[in-house]
Amino acid sequence: MADTALRTPPAAKPVVVYKPRNPAGLAQALVIVLYADIAVDALNLIADTLDLRFVSQLDPETPTSLGHALPGEGAIDLFQGLSGLLQAIVFLVCGFLCLKWIYRVSLNAHSMASDMKTTPGWGVGWFFVPIGNLWKPFQAVRETWQVSAAGGPGWQSQPAPNMLGWWWLAWIVANILGNIAFRLQMGATSTGAVAISSGLSVAQDIANVPLDVLFIFIVQRLTAMQIEALSGRVFD
Repeated sequence: MADTALRTPPAAKPVVVYKPRNPAGLAQALVIVLYADIAVDALNLIADTLDLRFVSQLDPETPTSLGHALPGEGAIDLFQGLSGLLQAIVFLVCGFLCLKWIYRVSLNAHSMASDMKTTPGWGVGWFFVPIGNLWKPFQAVRETWQVSAAGGPGWQSQPAPNMLGWWWLAWIVANILGNIAFRLQMGATSTGAVAISSGLSVAQDIANVPLDVLFIFIVQRLTAMQIEALSGRVFD
């Protein structure tokens, strides 16, 4: 009994205080890179279309292997390789800025509402968790939108626009097409398989355009809402 009486209660969980940070400059940089991504996607679409047209004219049973251009494909293969490299570089820069912006606006939303379900860190981290990355990042961005639109309390009843759902659908579709195209390309042993891979790459290039356009609208609108909601507070 004495031991029970002297036992100290567990320490209370520390309360995290989030301080808002101005998202305007980061959003502007992200939008610029998103426009660059659209341009690069258009360039890659041309390259993939030329490759698809070329291999479609060949016997589908013609043997081929990764890293070896078919006779007469040299210029197209070079163009496709350079455009793919440029696309990869822009994608990495865009991805970094995108995740940084998502973290920033989530942090700002947490400074307005203490009952959000997804922390700023997990708003980014869920993108790298298999299975969970199919819907958790979307939930985090939707929460951030609701809090920013409501200005804080009562955000749960704040409706989210359909644009968020279309953006996430475009993200899922583009990623599925890209993954299948990549796997087929890596294991292709005939021009028939290469043609299917190129067709899927063309479809991904097309899907990337509405994905970027929708995200540009989301970035601009959500940033503007946060700046308005936090206009009376001092940014770090």
